Amino acid sequence: MTMMTSDLLKEIANSIAGDKTLQDWCKTVFDKKPTCYLGIDEENPPDPDGYPVIAIVGVTQIRSDLTRELSWDIELGIGVIDKTTTDEDQIKTYNGFLLAEDLREYTENAILRSRFARVTLTGEASSISYHPLYVSYSTINVKIKRSSQNSLP
Repeated sequence: MTMMTSDLLKEIANSIAGDKTLQDWCKTVFDKKPTCYLGIDEENPPDPDGYPVIAIVGVTQIRSDLTRELSWDIELGIGVIDKTTTDEDQIKTYNGFLLAEDLREYTENAILRSRFARVTLTGEASSISYHPLYVSYSTINVKIKRSSQNSLP
């Protein structure tokens, strides 16, 4: 049977929640594990005490009868709250900005390590800063061989 999109999204969330390297890093840096969301309510964002946040914020499925693979582009939104700054050698650093980027990379690596499907990074990553909230976005591509059934899921 062909994997449904909802099953794929749950598999990605499980990969994030179950990755020891990611979880240990968050525990060390933030003193807590991240919360993983399947979807997000932008009008009612997570409580500030609930960060760091890793959210699957969008999905696009590429479907065709002409290929033996199913393909999805998964959009991730990674958020941290950090009020700290450092000043060193005339460089002022908003630490949350760097932490959001690190958390994005740890998250991408957790998904890559899971090996439940062929996962590639699209090279698309961006960030938005609303001090003390820092958000990093990333798009990953997931491909899975379609079952021998003739119809699309």
